[in-house]
Amino acid sequence: MSVGVDTSTAGAKNGTVALDYVSNGTGTSGLGNTNAGSQVLNVSGNVYNVAVGQTSPSPVTLANQRVGGSNAQQRTVQNTAPVGAFSEALNASFGGNTGAATNNGGSVVNLIAGGANNTNLSVGVNTATAGAQSGTVTINYQTDGTGPNGNSGLAAISAGSQVLNVSGNVYQVAVAQVVPTTLNFGMVHVGDVVGPQALSVSNTAPVTALNDVLTGSFGGASGPFTASGTLGAGVAAGTTNNTSLTATLSTAIAGVFNSTASVNLASHNPEMADLSLGTTNILLEATVNNFANPIFLRTSGGGVLSGEGTSYLLDFGTVAQGSGLLSALLGVQNDVAAPADLLDGNFAFNFGILQDFGFSGFNPFTDLNALQIFAGLQVLFNPTSTGVFTDQVLLVDLLGHNASGFAGSLADIILDIHVEVTGGSEPVPEPGTLLLLATGVLALGLYTARRRQRRL
Repeated sequence: MSVGVDTSTAGAKNGTVALDYVSNGTGTSGLGNTNAGSQVLNVSGNVYNVAVGQTSPSPVTLANQRVGGSNAQQRTVQNTAPVGAFSEALNASFGGNTGAATNNGGSVVNLIAGGANNTNLSVGVNTATAGAQSGTVTINYQTDGTGPNGNSGLAAISAGSQVLNVSGNVYQVAVAQVVPTTLNFGMVHVGDVVGPQALSVSNTAPVTALNDVLTGSFGGASGPFTASGTLGAGVAAGTTNNTSLTATLSTAIAGVFNSTASVNLASHNPEMADLSLGTTNILLEATVNNFANPIFLRTSGGGVLSGEGTSYLLDFGTVAQGSGLLSALLGVQNDVAAPADLLDGNFAFNFGILQDFGFSGFNPFTDLNALQIFAGLQVLFNPTSTGVFTDQVLLVDLLGHNASGFAGSLADIILDIHVEVTGGSEPVPEPGTLLLLATGVLALGLYTARRRQRRL
């Protein structure tokens, strides 16, 4: 015989049970069954609701993340048992995982009926590799009568489990490689048409199931450079773009130029905000030279020098016979501001039938810098006889060149030399005297200048 209480609902249960007694004489007195009275039993007991666990939301779809990320999602655990003194508390903890699902190893202890906890349990996916990751996480529940919220005092027992389906996309971050980090346009000339120089931008990330593309833009250069271009739709993993980001050079003015431009890069996919990959600085360099520009100039002495371009005239004007030795000092200048090409040159003479003037210092020269003068070119004339006298000096083998390997020939320059001698009161020296005078003035080398053959 046993008695109990109705456990269909929770609460403090009580009631009575009537127990009737019968005296049974069968086999003894033979008197049969005789009523022997009754007894009322008072029965009472407390009935408790077991804790009921529920975790939401389920399934779990995680926000997209990149390889190496830690974007877990907190779970809300509820004890859905009726609120009241006759409900037990809930314990929750993680069981096993399958697939790529992960958990934080947290637990919930003694959660009161009707209560919720959204801080202790979180789930995620393994972000070591890219792709559409998925798996399951099991949460085990216990109903617990102990502790401050347990009420019943009964030991914790299993209250079932719940399986959460977890999924999320993991993208491989783009890895940028930009070469070169210096764009050097070398040595060019004012007015040259210089082609653009391009950067090579590679996405060296491994090719996986889900990859970010590499995006970026080029800019920030200062004159005479420009930097421009974008990577458009992006550079896919394992590929290279070597045409979109370019720098150009203006050759409007001469100078030695340096500037810095910037490549701003990001890792991009259609489901997430771009991830900045920082800035790569690119050094821009160029030297824009002026072309060499040879001119004749008079540095001292007599005569008037005129002309430009490829034709000059040194004119001693009209002088009286026997008026004295005429002299002019000339030079050849590389008449251009730095930076400029170096200048080489030589001289040749066109005397016609006779040489009328004396010359010294007309030797070959090389590597004449910007504004530098090759000086000491002396022209002499002794007006011992009347008439019009002319000679011609040719500035030949003109070559402009620079360290880049450029070498360009320049047009010959003609220097005509003129004087007119009229009769005068001074006695005319004898030819021998004239020759002796000229020889002395020119120090034995005045009339030794000869025609110089042009260099091939």
